[in-house]
Amino acid sequence: MKEANTLTRNMNENREAPIILYSKKYRENRKHEASCRWFINSKSVLINHTHPKIPDEKIPMAKIADVELHIGKGLLVDYLRLWVPGDSHLLYFINRIDAQKAYDFLTTRLAALGGQSAKSYVDEEAGKIKLLSYHYRDAWIIAEDTLTILDYKKKEKQVLQIPQITSVNLKEVAESGLWKGNGFLELYIGGGAIRETHSRRRTEPNHSLCFAKKDLVIARIIQRYLTNFPRERSVPLTNPSPTEALIAELRELKVLVDEGILTEEEFALKEKQRLGL
Repeated sequence: MKEANTLTRNMNENREAPIILYSKKYRENRKHEASCRWFINSKSVLINHTHPKIPDEKIPMAKIADVELHIGKGLLVDYLRLWVPGDSHLLYFINRIDAQKAYDFLTTRLAALGGQSAKSYVDEEAGKIKLLSYHYRDAWIIAEDTLTILDYKKKEKQVLQIPQITSVNLKEVAESGLWKGNGFLELYIGGGAIRETHSRRRTEPNHSLCFAKKDLVIARIIQRYLTNFPRERSVPLTNPSPTEALIAELRELKVLVDEGILTEEEFALKEKQRLGL
């Protein structure tokens, strides 16, 4: 009995205490919106609704593309938003200290996940992440370690190995110009492309994609996936091909074995030493 109590106590001690956020109740058209709570731990965010007809929802951490914290003045401007493709979640919170704590925890956790968070979308979306351009003429498609760039207008396709991409720049909102209000993904390979102008040489991205504002979450996932993808892959060690001189030396040693000067064990040892095994 004593051992059972000790085991139960250890399990409770090891259980992670969640961060709990409570929503605000606000009056709109003389009605109170149903409140909810967020239970946040390292694996997921559980949304618990107090309304009996609204089911609870559990969001795995790997599903979250990004998190946004906004603190301002007034009643309805303090909120925490989880960016999840297809369905973002918003919470108007009560306690700013708890909200800041939750935001710091979530951003740290997402940073620790790195590319793994975005990797979950590669696995689920039939092995691909796809982002169409604003005018539907171009598309970026990620499948494991490749990025395919499609040009529907020119009917061209270019396949890039992700490790060769040096950096990815995300501009969430264009402040001016033809694509104002939309975003850009910019891709650099080997530092970028050099463009000669009348006054100077300018470094530009090798590829860029203008995406609609509604696709910002997918753009963030792609930027995270490309940025955190391992650039140095572990290559399995292979035995180097022996040179002609090495082959000749091994043949001479084999002759010594046949003549009884060397034993098979001595030959095997010398063979490993010559091959560096």
